[in-house]
Amino acid sequence: MRRMWAGGTLDLVPPAPGSSQSERATARLRLDGRRAVCDESITNVRETGKVGEEKLWVTVERRMRNEDSDILGLVETRDLVFLRDRQRKSGALLEVDRPEARLPRRVVKAPHKATFSNTLIPARELLFRFSALTFNAHAIHLDTYLTRVAEGYDRMLVHGPLTLVLMLEVAGARLRESKGSSWELKRIEYRNLAPLMVEEEMRVCGREKAESGEMEVWVEGPGGSMAARGTVFTGRRSEYVGGY
Repeated sequence: MRRMWAGGTLDLVPPAPGSSQSERATARLRLDGRRAVCDESITNVRETGKVGEEKLWVTVERRMRNEDSDILGLVETRDLVFLRDRQRKSGALLEVDRPEARLPRRVVKAPHKATFSNTLIPARELLFRFSALTFNAHAIHLDTYLTRVAEGYDRMLVHGPLTLVLMLEVAGARLRESKGSSWELKRIEYRNLAPLMVEEEMRVCGREKAESGEMEVWVEGPGGSMAARGTVFTGRRSEYVGGY
């Protein structure tokens, strides 16, 4: 069974009806030694595809808060796709078929020109450290041989959550630059479209929507094709968006 991270949402400042501004500030999740609680549940499951090529779509919701507070500090939904295992190739056969080891990539160009961007090349060390930080031991981020045999890619894959973090970091830096510290990121809705690979250049891009205060963000892989895209909602620190 294989699993892919298809996308999701992240509420960085969840609505907290009836609470004061000071209570909401206290409820924010911080790395200050306090214990935190994460309530995780499956909210939706559906199956698509014909027999033998089924895809199982699972939505997981995670509600996080400080242990000493009832006010939510973070709410995340993850859309995961589970697929049947690929037929494994032997190492010898894979070397013969090396030109075909990389699966074809779907080319999706961004509909708009970026107004801000940041370019980087994810190193093996970055993937290793992010795997350690997130307790993720999946071989596709750590072992080139197993990535080739199990998935058909000839390089290790960049984590979906790492792509999300990079989009948030670039959007946050742009927001601070353009509007100052009185504004903050509130929510992101995103989809992963194609894999990104280790030691290949990636470009984190974005543009502001002047009329709404939202940002469009996306990540481009080699050739400028989008690998992920999302919408970031922003607002002043006293304002709240989203809802569930």
